[in-house]
Amino acid sequence: MNNLIKEKMLNGETVLGTFFNLGGSTAAECLGIAGLDFFIIDTEHGPFDVESSMDFIRAAELRGMTPLVRVKESSRSSIPNSMDEYFKTCNEKTMILLQCETQGCLNDIEEIVKLDGIDGIFIGPYDLSIGMGKAAQFTDPEFTKAITRIVKACKDAGKFVFIYSADSNTAKKHLADGFNGIAINMDVMVYINAFKSIIKEVRNI
Repeated sequence: MNNLIKEKMLNGETVLGTFFNLGGSTAAECLGIAGLDFFIIDTEHGPFDVESSMDFIRAAELRGMTPLVRVKESSRSSIPNSMDEYFKTCNEKTMILLQCETQGCLNDIEEIVKLDGIDGIFIGPYDLSIGMGKAAQFTDPEFTKAITRIVKACKDAGKFVFIYSADSNTAKKHLADGFNGIAINMDVMVYINAFKSIIKEVRNI
């Protein structure tokens, strides 16, 4: 059990991924063939369960990706717990990233990142901006200050910091701002937009 993105980040590298919503092990493998470091199996908003997630995890490992899972909630039924040896391996290899999507989380971010067992923070910029009363106002000074604060808190605590990015230009800016990992868009939106672009190009000929 190796966590490739954790190893890369500990070596000072940055990692790129996306949200996985299409489903199917073939679609999962395609993301690895494309060169992504990770994908996020979205069991919170997506239609996936434990059984289907297992197939995606195997596909990810086959193609050298690290699968991350956004769990439905935080009960023991959603986060596996069992024997001591399993715990030992998980503590070494598994990453737990808390989502910062509320004003409450932002208010206590310096204390949250110090919690034992927490590897880092994943920022949901849309939900966080809504929680701050600045829906999708990503250039608002108060919002950009909040992002800077979260990054600093993670760095000061020696923790990783991830964020969702809707496009490549924003992703590049986040990398320049010191983020360890970027989840770029969602596979389903990339798929749709790619075909929209092709259709537009063909019909304009």
